Amino acid sequence: MREWNITRKEYAIEYAKKHNVLVAVTNKTIYSRDWNLWHLSHELMGRDISPASLLVELNEVSGRHEIGRIDMVENRLVGMKSRGVYETPGGTILFTIERELKSLALDRETIQVKDSFALKYAKLGYVGRWFEPLRESMDEFM
Repeated sequence: MREWNITRKEYAIEYAKKHNVLVAVTNKTIYSRDWNLWHLSHELMGRDISPASLLVELNEVSGRHEIGRIDMVENRLVGMKSRGVYETPGGTILFTIERELKSLALDRETIQVKDSFALKYAKLGYVGRWFEPLRESMDEFM
């Protein structure tokens, strides 16, 4: 497809028609689905949506399937253990997407530094040190 400059699915459909190649998709049914024993995949339809609306929709859809639910015992800041059940379906989906995009775009060393910064950054907020110079410096660096 790259050799023939077919950069969009619409162009691929046009190319197939021009060369009498039968394909099961049209411009109206352009998004593909793949199903087998191991998985079911879909392409997401392209549409503009605000970040907040996206998260609401992800929470609704993925929450029905118990994505992002964790039952854990955490070590609290004051030294006690606390058991809790947390749910973040939309956040889990977005985190997974971000991790995959990061693996495609960044080199190994940059990913390692970014991940170490992310842990430190989160901890600063968790322990109430958000307004300290270190967090502000990390903002400037990133």
